[in-house]
Amino acid sequence: MKRGVEQGDICSPKAFTCALKSVVRQVAEKDGFEIHGETLQMLLFADDVVLVASKPATLQSLLNEMCHLTESIGLKIHPGKTKWMKNAYCDDFEIKLNNQLVERVEHYVYLGQAIRMDNDLQLELSRQRKAGWIAFSKIDVLLRNKDIPAQTKSQLSHSNVLPALLYGCETWNLTKAEERSLQVAQRAMERRMLGISRLEHKKNEEIREISQLHEIVNLLHKRKKIVGRARRQNERQSLDGVTFALVPTNKTSRYEDHRCDG
Repeated sequence: MKRGVEQGDICSPKAFTCALKSVVRQVAEKDGFEIHGETLQMLLFADDVVLVASKPATLQSLLNEMCHLTESIGLKIHPGKTKWMKNAYCDDFEIKLNNQLVERVEHYVYLGQAIRMDNDLQLELSRQRKAGWIAFSKIDVLLRNKDIPAQTKSQLSHSNVLPALLYGCETWNLTKAEERSLQVAQRAMERRMLGISRLEHKKNEEIREISQLHEIVNLLHKRKKIVGRARRQNERQSLDGVTFALVPTNKTSRYEDHRCDG
């Protein structure tokens, strides 16, 4: 056989992982952020790689080295899918991949979450509300069926719709207004599920009693508490270090506008 492993073959994912791991091990630690005595230089998930640096020039050096090493084993970085971001303290710079300019973006969707350097969650919340409605529409026929018991509809919603609405919520730091936007989305779904118009002027408490849905903000806080318990158990130092570490910045502290930490 002269042909190697192709995409879709059973051993393809494992072969790719081993190849990429060999590249990562060769990339010299040049920069990154120090967290609990360890340097965070990159994030890896399957073929999604994030390079982290405190200076654009160092980021360019890391990208060049990664590109050279991947090409040496027959892999190639996709230029169209490669983007870079910077915060307000970084000077303007041009990042290139094989002499092609890499697009600089204000936000990027990584592992299902919209990432912004200014920590503005409006885009992420908008995406999750849309994802919630998409999940709702997939089982709309069941949720609006009057012959199906409310308890069954509630279970369907909790297992299909709410996970889409709350995906990644453990990393959110919401204001009261942002929490209300999630509540508004859930109440709109409840009314649609029960066929109740706003013109009927039914109170939210009455609708909640009929729908038997859990309050979305309470579920959000519950998920964050689970992360808190994992932290206290301290089973893995990396979980505690990466999740709760304070990364040094030049930004002066200011009063946060009623942020809710759960």
